[in-house]
Amino acid sequence: MTHSRPRRAALAAPLALAAPLALAALLCAPRAPALAAPAGGAARGGAKPQEAPKPQEAPKTIKRLLGAIRYQKDDLALTAFDGEAQGALLFGDVWAQQPAEGRARFIKALHAFFTLVAFPNIRKDFEHLETILYGDAAPQPQAGAADVKVRATIVVLHALKKEEVPVDFLLRPDAAGEWKINDFWVAPTAEGAESFLGRLKREQLAPLLEKRGWAGVLEAMERRVEELKKR
Repeated sequence: MTHSRPRRAALAAPLALAAPLALAALLCAPRAPALAAPAGGAARGGAKPQEAPKPQEAPKTIKRLLGAIRYQKDDLALTAFDGEAQGALLFGDVWAQQPAEGRARFIKALHAFFTLVAFPNIRKDFEHLETILYGDAAPQPQAGAADVKVRATIVVLHALKKEEVPVDFLLRPDAAGEWKINDFWVAPTAEGAESFLGRLKREQLAPLLEKRGWAGVLEAMERRVEELKKR
């Protein structure tokens, strides 16, 4: 079925997690790093070293995310993301230079944008959801040795017309051996298309960081969160 470009754009915008100031990127909850096993290869107490998760299990993380958003379980939805990994993608070496308190503030602000703006917008489209189709996990060695990409095709019915929007998710195992979402592409048109985090970094965060520094990034985000809470 052929779909008009304006209709696709209307659905793709909220699915891309658009928010005021374009700061509503994928957000994620920081996780404590897993304890390293002692020398000799086995963890204390006879426990086995953490095994890498199987690629075919990666779509489960996306299903958990979208299902939790649909049924207003926002705290559960946030567990699908790795905040530390995404912070590194967005800020590079600057992220590693920040104290834990500063990184936590950044992730908390992103959480707020997500729950105040992004999730409600997505839920509106899910009112007309017909189904979500999940593809197989495809290795992405150019992104990371263990990275995989999974396509979810979201099928929505508007005024008796079916619309399909593909969303590609990039996932990587976290320190606990669980698949987490690091980045995504909404309705990608070609190989090499810019990801959501890539665009957010180029258009918003990098210029803000250069102009106002790390403290300015945190101040701007937290101020905007407070404004949204008063609406």
